[in-house]
Amino acid sequence: MTSSTAALLLTSFVLMHCTNKVPPPDEGGLEPSSNEGQGGQDSGNALEAGASTDATTTDSAPPTPPACDPNKPFGAPTRIPGTSDTLQQATPRLSADELTIYFTTHSNDSAPYRLAKATRATRNDPFGAPSELSGLTAQNSNDNDPAPAADHLSLWFHSNRGGNTDLYFATRSTLTEDWTAPAMVPGIATSAVEAHAYFRMGGGGELWFVSNRNGNFDIFVAKKNGSGFDSPSTVPELNSGKDDFQPQPSEDGLTILISSTRDGGKGKADLWIAKRASTTVPFGAPTPLDTVNSSDTDQAGWISPDGCRLYFSSTRGVGDGHDRLYIAVRPL
Repeated sequence: MTSSTAALLLTSFVLMHCTNKVPPPDEGGLEPSSNEGQGGQDSGNALEAGASTDATTTDSAPPTPPACDPNKPFGAPTRIPGTSDTLQQATPRLSADELTIYFTTHSNDSAPYRLAKATRATRNDPFGAPSELSGLTAQNSNDNDPAPAADHLSLWFHSNRGGNTDLYFATRSTLTEDWTAPAMVPGIATSAVEAHAYFRMGGGGELWFVSNRNGNFDIFVAKKNGSGFDSPSTVPELNSGKDDFQPQPSEDGLTILISSTRDGGKGKADLWIAKRASTTVPFGAPTPLDTVNSSDTDQAGWISPDGCRLYFSSTRGVGDGHDRLYIAVRPL
């Protein structure tokens, strides 16, 4: 498939169109908020530093009161407070404390897509004005789907800056430093489209992404191997023969959120979730999030570590076909 044809296919699910202007970037838009991410330990370059193992629990830790009932469905979605009612904003990912949000923004139909972030002081506050991650963008290129790793020392996205849509990443040594210049992810690119990257640090390090190298958009995963990755493989239990995209695994690797145009949904693209008991076994069959999905296009985003809050984007209810940012909460 040619790059131009593949890019058109990707556009129908990923790229956004809006006629309003992006608010002026905050001063120092590349500087991370003091609330951004978690920890702050220096993990160095994500492709060279040792990745964490899968999450474990300890018997000595006191029980934490549940924030929701994980067996109940998510409630009705509402707009994320502080995000735009008029601007095109899509595919949100958040820091573990939910105080920093990353997303794609688009000011008008002739402008390129840009990476942006916004912050807030507490989870109950609205997000402040967004700032463009201008140091990561290339002039006249479309840059989409910023996805920070769990330690917020690497950021992954896709871009057509090289003429084809490929995966890129940037790193930093500490949360107070600027990002390095983006580099193409080694060993992944083909003549097809590669997009929607997320680097899961657990399990020794895994890069999840989508590609239409086999025709439809399928979900792939590649294991970290030194300074690069092993050859990617498809994830058969998550792929449907339709377009499956935007994989967002939990850091323990036991839950994954995806978007898909497969049969059984409500709209043009819907949110689906799959689970498994261990990272050594396949995921179970994905199930649709019926209480969240709409008859429009719903794009996967991010689920909070406690499984209680789902952040995503949707074209529902606005009439212009452009994405806005939403949250859905599981009840107690």
